[in-house]
This record gives sequence, structure tokens and C-alpha cells, in this order.
Amino acid sequence: MKSLKDLGEAVGWHKIALEKGVINHMNQLLMDDPCKYFEYAANDSTVALLYESALYGYNNKPPVTITSAAAHVMKDSMISYLGCDNTAEFDRKYRGLEKIGHGLVKRPNKPGYVESSSLEPISDKANTIQYYASQAYHGGYNGSSDIGYFFQTTFDYDLKNAYPTCMCLVPDVDWENPVKSEIVNRELTLQDFVNPDSGGYASLTMMFCYVRFEFPETVKYPCIPVNVEGVPIYPSTSEGLDGVYACGPELFLALKLGAKVFVEQGYVLNAIINPENGKMSYSLRSAVKQLVADRDKAKAEHGKKSLEELILKTMVNSGYGKTAQNVVEKSTWSAYKDEMENLGCSSITNPVAACMITSIVRAVLLATQNQCHALGYMTCSVTTDGFISDVPEATLKSLDLFGLRHYMEQARLFLTDNKNPEIWEIKHCQDDLINFTTRGNVSLYCKTNPMLFNDKEYEGVCAHNSTKSGYDSDTYKDRLWLMTQILCRTKAVEYKNEEWTTFKELAQGKDFIVRNTVKHIRMDFDMKRKPDRESFSPRTVTVENSTYEIANFTTIPFHSVAEFKEYRERKATVPCLRTMDDWNAFWLKSDTKTSKTKVRDMAWAVLNSCIIGHRAGFWTIPKLNELSGAERDAWINSHNNSSKVWKSSDWKNAGRNSRQVNMLQRELITNKLQELMSDK
Repeated sequence: MKSLKDLGEAVGWHKIALEKGVINHMNQLLMDDPCKYFEYAANDSTVALLYESALYGYNNKPPVTITSAAAHVMKDSMISYLGCDNTAEFDRKYRGLEKIGHGLVKRPNKPGYVESSSLEPISDKANTIQYYASQAYHGGYNGSSDIGYFFQTTFDYDLKNAYPTCMCLVPDVDWENPVKSEIVNRELTLQDFVNPDSGGYASLTMMFCYVRFEFPETVKYPCIPVNVEGVPIYPSTSEGLDGVYACGPELFLALKLGAKVFVEQGYVLNAIINPENGKMSYSLRSAVKQLVADRDKAKAEHGKKSLEELILKTMVNSGYGKTAQNVVEKSTWSAYKDEMENLGCSSITNPVAACMITSIVRAVLLATQNQCHALGYMTCSVTTDGFISDVPEATLKSLDLFGLRHYMEQARLFLTDNKNPEIWEIKHCQDDLINFTTRGNVSLYCKTNPMLFNDKEYEGVCAHNSTKSGYDSDTYKDRLWLMTQILCRTKAVEYKNEEWTTFKELAQGKDFIVRNTVKHIRMDFDMKRKPDRESFSPRTVTVENSTYEIANFTTIPFHSVAEFKEYRERKATVPCLRTMDDWNAFWLKSDTKTSKTKVRDMAWAVLNSCIIGHRAGFWTIPKLNELSGAERDAWINSHNNSSKVWKSSDWKNAGRNSRQVNMLQRELITNKLQELMSDK
């Protein structure tokens, strides 16, 4: 609801409506009725001003974004919860930081000097913990594991309010004494997670370790993330790596899955204990609860999906983002300086909290995938806070998630005033799913053509993998375009896109224009997991009376980072991975280990290898010794199943010693070689 019309209605100062078509010719309105033109423009500005004032008060400097406002509100709530008197005390108690002065420095581009200062960890231990947490921090878990067409009923399950829920589970670190215990040069065991008071497992222990690991081959979904050139993957082992940084919830799950985890150096943290009740301090929980309560109030007073309720929904969901801001350093363009600069931390950035929150969400999803797999169900796609699967809802809700469900339900009860412990809900449902890559799946069920399941109407999933159809989003035509593009592609998918001049370009003096551009994007499986060669089978899909072929397959984890890199490199050498023939060309590459040679036509590669071997003297094809010139070329073409035509130049090239490196392995060409040798 970003339009001025919506904003005006929210504050009771309505945007002026123009007759149909006038908005497209404002220059003509200026000439015909300048008073109306200026009234229209001035009123738009008034709407924006009154809306901003309704949000943040009159004569106040507003935050840059709603999310900045969320950080401000949360900080105030946490200061109150922690009993802090000022920001400096809050930074020390919640963030483990203090302001350090660096003396006077010259002001950039202006005369004079200013006092330089920065927020720094309050101790060496605090610095070490924050470094470990920032290195162990990863974003959301996104990936695909089953690719192709699925005609059984599948569900898109949402982990309800995943990040706000998990924020309620992260205690405050006692930064004055952060280290409870150290783990040095030994295997991690489940005993390291035992709560001495209850004797049960504390699976959400605040623990940060530098580890090496190995999961059993039977584990379908390993749970320790490794960042490889900006791509988070989940290999079975840390083979080839010195080690990786990891967080408590995922380390606990790894042990429950049977992994061996060796800790080179690790830390278990102390939490602040409330002296009044002897319980751990949870300031984030208090802040989230306040925003949720405000959202419920807005919903009651202004209605569900009102602008007021949606603003508070945005604030609730943006709390995590402000907690994680700049944990991994990012740069942004500054209009004032006309250069890139460090984004900087928010007022509530905390690497320990950010790492724990995301680790819990990932652990819950990975625990779910592993338990679903153990029961014979697939989970073909995961996207940050939900997944697509054929597991029935009742079965899903019965899973204990290796003990993690209990914590999530307790947090949900806290946020709903003990009314609702449910952590899952169905967002979409379909029986015509095409899943092709991470954030890439589509069903033809839409608002005008819903799927009926258990007497409820559902739309199917529709994730475009960044493409744009040109039709209204999620309509039948939009979905049909995406589905047919996926099913008939032989290379990258082409789509049209409008690109507006950016604010950065405008600030640098460029004119505003709208460019119509043509984009190309690959819609193939992204290879974050290893395709299981034994699982491949062809599927035919009929859409609008047209029939297409697509390969169905499941995946397994890569053994190592090196294997992942090898597959990604090989993927780049084939133009498309849709049909069984496409994948056979890929497997041909795998068998021959010729990643850098583009085998686009397997039939041609097999025939060419037979001829190269004959010319090199590895075997004899009698007919090639009897014929010459055009007759020989014609005979070779009579055995040619490729779309390419064999020419005399190919015969010459086959005789070059340098071409022998392109020969396929003997077992791959046996049938064709037998065919050529037997034709006498």
C-alpha cells in the first residue's frame, strides 16, 4: 500500500482524483488548467507530509525508513526491560560495546576538526565472541532438492512468523562475563548440551565453535552451512577446509543426526540472569512482544490488512534485519558523498543474537526435512521460512523436530497470549507443481482458478526466479507464461523488463528515462546440491494441449566444497538442463572430466571419438580404410545421429594429435564403435 491514495485515506486527507487518462498527459493539464495542476501537485505533497507526521509526530526528524523506526522502537523497549538509563549503558549491557575516543580528526571537505570515536567491544573476550558469531552468521536457508514435475498433492508450508518467533528464544549475553566454558581440541558430544538443572538437552545453547565435521552418508540433509564464494551450501563433510564457524542449534542438530564434529576452539556463553526471579534475561522477546501487541491493536481498531496494521507487520518482521544489519559488512551508495560507504550497524545490531536467530530457523527447517525424509516424504524446496512438500499437515505437526518444536511452540504461545501454539500453516496447495530451482516453482492454480483441498480454496505457488512475464502477477496468464517457458526452454529464458533511471543516476545529473530492456536468465537447477544420477526419469507434461518433456530427479548433499565447485563449473559448459538428453550431456562431461570442453551434442561427440581413435591407430574401422574423400564422408554421415553434418575438414581435424584429448572413454562409445566396425 505505497500509493498516495492509500496514505491519504489513512490520515483523512485524500489525494485529488483526476479524470481518466489525464495522468498520462500532465504537461497538457498544466497548459489547459494551471490552477488545477498546481493544486494537484501541492495536495500530493500535503498527503505525504501529513502521513509522515501521523507516523512520527510533528516537527520531528523522521527515520529514513519504517525499518529504522522499528529499530528505534525496539531499542526503547529493550532499554526499559534491561533497566538502562541511557544509550551508552544499553550498548554495553546488550551489545557488549563501548564508545572509544580517537582524538580530533580533520573534517572532510570543511574547515575545522571533529572528535572521532567508535563503538568497540568492551573486552578481549567480548571481541572474540563477536568475531566468532559474525563468522558463524549466515542468512536464510534457501534451496531445492527435488526437481521436475510433481502431480501428487503438495503443500507450501509457512513457519509462522519465523524470525519474530525465534527472536523470542535468544537470551541476552552477560558481556561482563561472556564465557561460561571453552571447548578445545576435542569432539563435540550431546553431553555438551545437557542442562545441569533439568538433565535434558538445551538444544538452543549459545555456543560458537570453529569445527571440522563429517555426516553419515545416510543423512539426506546435513545442517552445517558453508559459505562458498557467497553461496551457502550444506556438504556432508568439511573435507578440504581448515574448518568452519558454526552455531549451537545447528551443532546440536548435527550431533542428533549422527555427525562427528571436532571442535578446534569453541565457547559456551553466559546469559544475563535477572536477579529478581533468577531467570535468564530476554530483552528481544520483550521488544517483539510490544510490536506484536501494537499490531493486534491496529488490526482491531483499523481492520485486517489496513495500512496501520501492515505498517506494524513490517516493523515486527524487520526487527531481525536491524539486529543483523552489517554483521556481514555491506556498502551502500551515499548521495551526499556520491560514493560507496559502509552501511554501518543499526542501533540494535548484535552478531550473537543475529547468528542465533538465523541458526534456529535453519535448524528447524533442516530438522523438518530430515524427519520428513525418514518417513518417506519429499521436501522439494525450502525458502527462508517455509518449504514445499507432500507431507500431510497432521504428520508435519506431529514431528518433534529433534526437540526444537517445543521451543518454537513456547515462543508462539508467548506471542499469542497463550492462545495458539501452532508453528505451521498451509500457504499454497497444488497438484501440478513444477519445481526447477531455488525460488523457482510454479502451479497454474490462481485466484480465478483455485485448488479445492479439504473444502478450502488455495492458490498454487508461483516463484519466478527473478523473471517477469509482463502479465499481472500471479494471474493465470502470468503462471502459464512461466510454466511454458520452463517446459520448452533450450537455453536461457528471455524476458522484457522496464528499467527506470536510478536515484543514484539522477543525483549524478542523468535525465530520467524508462528503458525497455531484454534480459536473459538461466532457469536450470542451481546445483546447490548434487543431482542423484540414479534417480533420473523423464516426465511428460501437457499444458494447454501442448506436451513437453522434463527430467525428474532428487538430490543428495555434496561430499565436499571441491565437489560442489566441480559441478558448478561443469554446469556452465552445457546450455540447458531440462530434458534427459540435456542431463546425459552433463553426465558425459562428468564421466570424461572435461569441464572446459563444451559437449553440446553427445551423438556427435561419440561419432567423432570413434573416428579420432581410428586415425590414432587405437582401433581399425575397415570401411574407413576402403573409402576416401566424399564417399568416406557420406558413409560416416550414414551413421551420424547428430544434427551436424560430417565434412572433409572434420576428417582432417580427427587426425590431429591435439584432438585426442577430446576423445571420450571407450565404454561410452562401445555401441557406436561396434556399429561402425560391423558395417563392411
